[in-house]
Amino acid sequence: LTPDMVGSEWHTLSFAQSYSDAVLLAGIQTFDGSDPAALRYKNLTASGAEIKVEEEASGDSEVAHTTEVVGYLVFEDPGASGGGSDPPAAPTGLNPDNGQTFPSGSSVTMSSNPIADATEYEFDIEWLDGNAWAHYYTYFTATSAKTFSPAFDNKPYRWRVRARNAVGWGAWSDWATFDFGTVSRVPAAPTGLSPDNGQRFPSGSSVTMSSNPITGASDYDFEIDYSSGGTWKDYYTYTGKTHSRTFWPVYNNTSYRWRVRAKNASGWGEWSVWATFDMGTVSSVPAVPTGLSPNNGQTITTKSVTMSVNALSGATQFEFKIEHLSGAEWKPYYTYSTSTNSQTFWPVYQNRSYRFEVRAQNAHGWSAWSGWATFYFSP
Repeated sequence: LTPDMVGSEWHTLSFAQSYSDAVLLAGIQTFDGSDPAALRYKNLTASGAEIKVEEEASGDSEVAHTTEVVGYLVFEDPGASGGGSDPPAAPTGLNPDNGQTFPSGSSVTMSSNPIADATEYEFDIEWLDGNAWAHYYTYFTATSAKTFSPAFDNKPYRWRVRARNAVGWGAWSDWATFDFGTVSRVPAAPTGLSPDNGQRFPSGSSVTMSSNPITGASDYDFEIDYSSGGTWKDYYTYTGKTHSRTFWPVYNNTSYRWRVRAKNASGWGEWSVWATFDMGTVSSVPAVPTGLSPNNGQTITTKSVTMSVNALSGATQFEFKIEHLSGAEWKPYYTYSTSTNSQTFWPVYQNRSYRFEVRAQNAHGWSAWSGWATFYFSP
């Protein structure tokens, strides 16, 4: 028990011992203040935490709360040192990835970040046979790395890995890719689209759509839709030799979306994601947030994690919904609401994968949720 001194200001708890992965249970033991209140905590570490009594305003507008006695219990997370009941998290830090090229006749070493309590790893490999991925081989090894010599030259390969501990096999990682020899492939989906995120242009003006250039591309397709009665309708598709296109939208006070793809000697590549803009005065919810960070399994080694998205013009609030990977299942962690496009938090569970999605709100309502962004927390 704390003394009767925990109020609406942060109070520091100092634990009697140090924990490698502390779990804190705490609750208010007295009722000195009559207004409804709840206990909050932050900065949970191996040796302490900060707590306060947070009062709400259903009874009256003031939220200052008198001091209370708090009871608390601290114990070690049973999964913190490899003795838990969960299989390992999906491995991260895969290498090679993102289409690195290896010369024909050489060897390739696949590796991931090691997992503390893993006793075995399984490497699953596929190669591109025509337009379909075909199984190549599965290797089992006691380490988080495996070297092999691919049999098929001038082909793309993809691979993934999972780990096993005393409990069982964990989830598979994402697929990682590399090329072996000379590979002819269509262009990747263009990135760096502008305009995006609901920028507003005056009625009657022109709009220049552009993307990052793609090496080797000979043609670009710009596909445009406009909003009509709550649905997207086809506007026009422009084909040109460059990665930008200027046009004069016919419909004023309307939302537009567009995407682009590129072509090389091997054919047309994948479409980009949709980008959005408004022509004239448009009453609409925000565009789906983009530019989520951290993402792609990035490993965070600091005690806190700052999630962020690209700024959205006119957005007044953002929601960050977080989940953590427990065994092979994603479980809810917490949802933060903030007036800015970033949120910092201190994850409770260490050596674990997390994912988050974001939506934005303006005067007209909430946007759709973004896609999931993932990171691995190992401070």
